[in-house]
Amino acid sequence: MIELFFPAAAQLVIENVQIKREKLNIYARGRSKKANCPVCLTQSGKTHSRYQRHPQDLPCLGLRVHMHITVRRFFCQNEHCDRLTFAETFPELLVYKARRTQRLSRQQLAVAFAVSGEIGRGLLSALAMPLSGDTLIRDIRQTPKEQVETPRVLGIDDWAQRRGQTYGTILVDLESR
Repeated sequence: MIELFFPAAAQLVIENVQIKREKLNIYARGRSKKANCPVCLTQSGKTHSRYQRHPQDLPCLGLRVHMHITVRRFFCQNEHCDRLTFAETFPELLVYKARRTQRLSRQQLAVAFAVSGEIGRGLLSALAMPLSGDTLIRDIRQTPKEQVETPRVLGIDDWAQRRGQTYGTILVDLESR
């Protein structure tokens, strides 16, 4: 059943799930025994150390979800590589140093674009995905702009509503209308 919540590509093993004070805590670790160095792509299985990441995830059954992921650091075994150690990653779930999962960030961004800052903050709190209004505005500003294609065939029309006073111009992409 846990596969419904986490994609198989996330490579996580769920060790424990606890409910405490209206919060669902999920304890997990990486599934694979080896990882690739991000610089030289050499595979390593020699563990250096472990540390914890504590990202938030989408709510479940009306409860806030906090993950506690044990991340391993590995020694890079390529002596010509500049990196001595590196950490295993979970790119399908988390971005480097993120405190929210990608899917939670996408949902919060959708609310931010729909209702904006302070109203979004109140709505997200009611949905068990709390985030400040300032962070919502920051997320909107950091979203890359859509690339608009330059039209190849352009139609132009001018008109006047009252002679000598108000003019208008319309530009139409004749291929896409």
